[in-house]
Amino acid sequence: MNSDMKKFKTFDSFSFSSNLLNNINSKWLMITAGNLDLYNMMTASWGMFGILWNKPVAEIFVRNTRYTHNFMEKNDYFSVSFFDEDYRNILDLVGSKSGRDFDKMAIKNLTALSYENKTVYFEEANEVLICKKLLAYPLHKDLLPEQINKNFYNTFNEEHHTAFYGEIIQYLKKV
Repeated sequence: MNSDMKKFKTFDSFSFSSNLLNNINSKWLMITAGNLDLYNMMTASWGMFGILWNKPVAEIFVRNTRYTHNFMEKNDYFSVSFFDEDYRNILDLVGSKSGRDFDKMAIKNLTALSYENKTVYFEEANEVLICKKLLAYPLHKDLLPEQINKNFYNTFNEEHHTAFYGEIIQYLKKV
């Protein structure tokens, strides 16, 4: 067992469902890609989890202009972390500043841990999904309903998301 994982217990990936929709909607997600030498993370309030190709899968959405998008494209693994409300200010900071302009790796009160040098997660998280990227699919304007484009993309100069699908290979929960 990786020594960084001592504070976490591994559970079957299929057991990750406790209060899932509330975690996404109210607690947000922290998406991280890269390794301890160079990584970036962002918060997100959109995500989906389910079964695809007979595998437990996380689907996350990252705008192509986000700094994290580059890390998601270049790396085969990513993590999705959930935190207590005590970390709301950190999640706000991570979500409001770009890694291009701000060294997110230096944020105090976040302890980066390595998952087999494939991705990064954080000691302070309550739950973590380690995902192996299966597919990246850009959401094109012409594929989306007009109302979705109007409500979610006109204010951002029509910068759309890429949907990243990752097989959940580890579900870690704080003990």
